[in-house]
Amino acid sequence: MSLTTLALGQDFTDFVTTTMDEWRVPGLALAIVKDSEVLLSQGFGQRDLSARLPVTPHTRFAIGSATKAFTAMALAMLVDDGVLDWNVPVKHYLPSFQLADPVATAHITPLDLLIHNAGLPSYLLAWYNAPLSRRELVERLASLEPTKDFRSTWQYQNFLYTVAGYLVEVLSGQPWEVFIQQRILTPLDMTGTTFSVQESLRFSDCARPYRQAGNQIQPMDFYERFQAVGPAGSINSTLVDMTR
Repeated sequence: MSLTTLALGQDFTDFVTTTMDEWRVPGLALAIVKDSEVLLSQGFGQRDLSARLPVTPHTRFAIGSATKAFTAMALAMLVDDGVLDWNVPVKHYLPSFQLADPVATAHITPLDLLIHNAGLPSYLLAWYNAPLSRRELVERLASLEPTKDFRSTWQYQNFLYTVAGYLVEVLSGQPWEVFIQQRILTPLDMTGTTFSVQESLRFSDCARPYRQAGNQIQPMDFYERFQAVGPAGSINSTLVDMTR
């Protein structure tokens, strides 16, 4: 146990492990950061149950939709660069952009792309495991009917983060992955962060995915063929990198 954990107290460690037991979580990595100081950086539990391998601060996890924060930051950087305005319609930057709702098509802005208010439901099966490019997914948005009026309701959406990533590419001249690498990961020395499971599996310290089936915790397949919607959820990272 680290000195930092001891300073936080055994009660804190007990709280983490008890919560993991209650939620049937095999392993996790946890950090506490205050005023830019890392007070705690530690793994708990196991990253691989069958091999009994522990989680460490360097274990790579699929961070899922926390990837969206990187995409939002990329758009904010383009705003700072003066090539994007939060409140100018997306169609100004992508003239071919079209949704099924003509009102949304005309008025949706880069900010709208990020806040889940376009009227579209998740349409998970329209992109999951689909062998389409990012551009092809953006072009197919026109065929997806909204279920709510534009800007009337919050509905969680991965598709529009795909649009946001594609917008990064069009405005910067770089694929979303290259922009994130050059403008965020490299400057912050986030050397353990990757854009796909396949990349992460090249490293030995990588968390296996699990699911609960009844009272059993079972291994499951990694998410793959996911890169077209990468800006919504494809990043894999470590606790050390995320605290940066």
